[in-house]
Amino acid sequence: SGLSARVELEAEADLGERSYPFLFTLDLGADEGPTAVLTGRMTEPLEAPFGIGWLTLDRVRLVLTPPAEQGGTASAVLRGDLAVGEETVELIGVLEGSGETAQATFTASVEELSLSDFVAFAETVLGGSPFGAGVPADFEALRDVSVEIRSGDPPMFTALATVPFPGSGTEFMYT
Repeated sequence: SGLSARVELEAEADLGERSYPFLFTLDLGADEGPTAVLTGRMTEPLEAPFGIGWLTLDRVRLVLTPPAEQGGTASAVLRGDLAVGEETVELIGVLEGSGETAQATFTASVEELSLSDFVAFAETVLGGSPFGAGVPADFEALRDVSVEIRSGDPPMFTALATVPFPGSGTEFMYT
């Protein structure tokens, strides 16, 4: 059995032009070499992050993990929830590596998203419906929706969803 410790601290972090309250937890361990993980949880929603006026994230968490060994990989993970109608879309941003090998990944996922919720959200963000004047007939929801953006050489964008049509489901993938 190894040695471990946990320290908790309430603090404010300046993000942009506003201060946000966080509850930080530092977990230290020595089971298989020294480890340290810093976790920050916002105690209120994050409004307009990165200057995106329409974006409000709930349950924001930040996890920073330094390399476990010399030359190892560090990571930073930012998670938050975005309300789209009745559903919650989980947003995850990950930065891993160091120097030239660092790679960033952004993922958004939701189990099911009704078309009416998506259209209402898109109208708020874009100022209009992505389908113009009409929504395709017999198209009610998207299921198992996942969007991933990955940096690197080459960078990648992938969108996955199941589109249920009457009597069947069609998988949609765009890379």
